[in-house]
Amino acid sequence: MLNQKYGQQVSIEYIDILDEEKMELYPDASAVITAKKVSALPLVAFDGAPVWMGSLSYPHLVGELGKRGVVPLD
Repeated sequence: MLNQKYGQQVSIEYIDILDEEKMELYPDASAVITAKKVSALPLVAFDGAPVWMGSLSYPHLVGELGKRGVVPLD
């Protein structure tokens, strides 16, 4: 759905937070996980920076993209 609306401007990647090697690529997300007990998954991050945890909501994703200046293709 996001691909239809935004094309190649956005991509979603699942990262297993238990994969220590992969998490080294996301120091901001790793810091949140280390500092706080993660009470709910998923941990949602934009460009590696955590934004919220516990849900993956399409309206929230669209809202965050808008805050970052990403506009729909149509």
